[in-house]
Amino acid sequence: MSDKLLLVGLDFECSGSSHDKHVPIQLGLVAENVCYKSNIGGWDWNKHEWDDAAYNVHHICKADLKDDPPVSIVDGDMAYWLWNVTRGYQRMNVVPVGWNVGSYDMPYITKWMPLLRSLLSYRSVDLNALVFMLDGHNGKSWKDWKRAAKQYANEFIDETTRHDALTDAKAALFEFGFLRKQLA
Repeated sequence: MSDKLLLVGLDFECSGSSHDKHVPIQLGLVAENVCYKSNIGGWDWNKHEWDDAAYNVHHICKADLKDDPPVSIVDGDMAYWLWNVTRGYQRMNVVPVGWNVGSYDMPYITKWMPLLRSLLSYRSVDLNALVFMLDGHNGKSWKDWKRAAKQYANEFIDETTRHDALTDAKAALFEFGFLRKQLA
């Protein structure tokens, strides 16, 4: 097993922002320049809440999820995919990267996707921590650094598809690279 670090761009789109009431509806992963995305369906909307404010961000309709696989199938499929991509890496070196990834995305994975969770480190790289470290550097605020990181990533992705889980997972790795260079 390698001691090499593998950063995994990870992003969820959810039916809302509360881990207690809402559920994941789309997941995107990027590792080793390989991408995986799935919508997650099969939810009982009488048990789980849908927040229209979240819809206004991701533009995924409940009706669009009707024929998508349930979370247990997506968990198995994504875990198998990640297991193949990360062969040779120690679990603790397979580190999720994203905006609020540790506090927002990972709790959904812990709650709903135990197989995928078993392949990811409990460590994570929250890009907010990097922009907070850069606050005041070269006269820029943390908000300026966040905007600059997103603008940099937009050179490599289709910015019109932001808030698609795969687009945001890809962007997170570009944003990390940009911010890391600023800290060097």
